[in-house]
Amino acid sequence: LDHPGERIADASVAASIESLAAVGAAAVALGVCEAASALAVAYARGRETFGKPIATYQALQHRMADMVVRSESSRAVVYRAAWALDTRQADAALIAASAKAYAVESASVIARETVQMHGGNGFTWEYNVHRYLKLASTLEQHYGRQDDVIERALVAVEATL
Repeated sequence: LDHPGERIADASVAASIESLAAVGAAAVALGVCEAASALAVAYARGRETFGKPIATYQALQHRMADMVVRSESSRAVVYRAAWALDTRQADAALIAASAKAYAVESASVIARETVQMHGGNGFTWEYNVHRYLKLASTLEQHYGRQDDVIERALVAVEATL
């Protein structure tokens, strides 16, 4: 660029970049979902109370199952968004924003559950659980809450109609 502030592209390029960034953030959130879930399961299998692993308690099994469901559904949405961008689907911007919103929300929920399952150890430096909670919170703060993201995406889609 020869001149600062020089226009290098139009609004459609900016929208494409925003959609790519949304899918990238969704992919990072998916990684948080998977890593935090794996930490929770490993910890539950190794931590014992009353002579048996806490993973054998039905209440924790339900929570871990919910984590897996959220993680797998996030994966499906993220993959769908990447496909929509790659094949230039008309509603790719909405799908990308939706994927980001859902995956980031899932990452936050799973990270909080993982901290809860670790009890007091979830806040210590011995376990990396706190890092996933911080990353999920950062993604949520940087890109906005789910309702805000969906609203912006709908406005963007309506503007193109």
